[in-house]
Amino acid sequence: MQIHKCTLQNFGSYGHNPVTIEFDENDKLMGLLGKNGNGKSFLMDAIMYGLYGVSFRKIKKTDLVNRINQKDMFVRIEFSSKGSRWAIERTLRDVEIFKGTSTAPMQLEAHMYDIQKHITSNIIGISENIFRTVVMVAMRNFKSFFSLPRDKRRELFESIIDIGTLRDMRKMFNVKLNNLSSQQRILDQSLKNLQTNLETGQQNYNKLISIDDNSIQKMNDDYNNLNDDLNDNNKQKKEIDFEEDILQKKKILCSKSITSLEYEKKDLMKQMKVVEEEKLFFTENDVCLRCRGKLTKKQKSTELKILIQKEKDINNRVVEIDKEEIFMNHMSVLIKDQLELHDQLNNAVQSVKIEMSSLSKQIEEVNATTANSELKTDLVAYIDTQKESLAKVESDFGSISEFINIIEIFKNVLSDEGLKRFIYNQFLPKLNKYINDILKEFEFNIRFELLENLQEVIYNKMGEEIGINTFSAGEQQLIDMSFMFGLQKFLEKVNNFNSKICFIDELLDSSLDAENLEKIKNFMRSDERNKQIIIITHKMSIKEMFDSCYTVKKINEFSTITKD
Repeated sequence: MQIHKCTLQNFGSYGHNPVTIEFDENDKLMGLLGKNGNGKSFLMDAIMYGLYGVSFRKIKKTDLVNRINQKDMFVRIEFSSKGSRWAIERTLRDVEIFKGTSTAPMQLEAHMYDIQKHITSNIIGISENIFRTVVMVAMRNFKSFFSLPRDKRRELFESIIDIGTLRDMRKMFNVKLNNLSSQQRILDQSLKNLQTNLETGQQNYNKLISIDDNSIQKMNDDYNNLNDDLNDNNKQKKEIDFEEDILQKKKILCSKSITSLEYEKKDLMKQMKVVEEEKLFFTENDVCLRCRGKLTKKQKSTELKILIQKEKDINNRVVEIDKEEIFMNHMSVLIKDQLELHDQLNNAVQSVKIEMSSLSKQIEEVNATTANSELKTDLVAYIDTQKESLAKVESDFGSISEFINIIEIFKNVLSDEGLKRFIYNQFLPKLNKYINDILKEFEFNIRFELLENLQEVIYNKMGEEIGINTFSAGEQQLIDMSFMFGLQKFLEKVNNFNSKICFIDELLDSSLDAENLEKIKNFMRSDERNKQIIIITHKMSIKEMFDSCYTVKKINEFSTITKD
């Protein structure tokens, strides 16, 4: 694939005047220079939007329209792919495709989504994710790869080598498995219901064929006996019904009396305590408790006699209260027993009534059954229908169980320990070889290895393992570049896709000494690259290293491009 020209209008920071940039494949190195914020990276967004309908960076489609003009956004990409020349024109809502030198767009009666699938599969030939890695590269994306956790590395790597389909298939199988398990639970419940229906039908049939006159006579006898029991219970109930109200009233009176006696007893205990305290006082003192005047022996003796009599009276009343409480408690028990007897008779009456009602229904059913000769035939037909339904549900249940086992097998195949592991073991050694070949071109005497768990390991010339953070910023950038170009070459081989052009953003924006800069320049100019490389940078001082340059400036808030 070779991109020849990109024209944009009202795109990002570019205004209403159309801006065109041409890519001469004879120029090995091409620079796109300008200060930060002038709009250099919008060129990568425009090419990506023209080809795939999405921006390179995480920018919403509507935010690609120039915020000042706010209309008529337009991108045209001219490129060669699969032996033909193509042009794609896009606005915010429409896309048109031109083949060869034709000025008339191809007629594609399809939805925008289907048109993009046609462009991706039949014209460009690679997915958006691979295009981002092979043709358009932002160095910040590769630098972050080494700081990502393992699961994020795996997700990114699988999207880059385009085996995310396996993960999607596993998710699809999970959804299908959940649906089948739900169906299996429903069928299992249906099996239980059908088995219950079949057992009930068989029991009813057995009852039906065993019915005779003797069984009907026995039911009638049982019904008459129950009726006699009901009459006896009703008679006993009537005898004590009139007492229920009286018993309830007595129960309340007993409860109130017991409560009143308990309060009186507590009050007497308090009085007893006061009497005992006064007795103790008069025993130990010769003064009056109330006026504190001196008492004669006769007065003191009189006071003590009064207190002793009070004590006797209180004790006598406490004894009487205890007797009354015993009597009231005994009465409460008797009343409770009488009320319980009444409840038992009520329950007995209700129980007999329920039993009689049930037996009456059975007699009616038996009489109806013996009178209806077609019922036996209907019941046999019902049993046969339930057997057929049961056989079908059992068959469906077995089929689903077998399907679930097959899906479980496919899930295991698609797991990290299955097909993915095989793909990793096939791909990673080749990727590591390409990365280490590039490290040698940079004269960097280390060996890089990306393991199966996507954890990187770096060895020095002595074969000792060293961490990536032990390298200088410039050395780390050489490792990043080796990883990036190695991955590009790997993906081109795997996908049988050859891109004659490559855009790299932020490659030279970090600190690089003259020696490493020279290594990078020689590497990119190497005939083995067979690729035009466009470097996007704000470093105006390295202009001389490029075969051709475009300078991006901002004039009156709009970006402009001029060829130097």
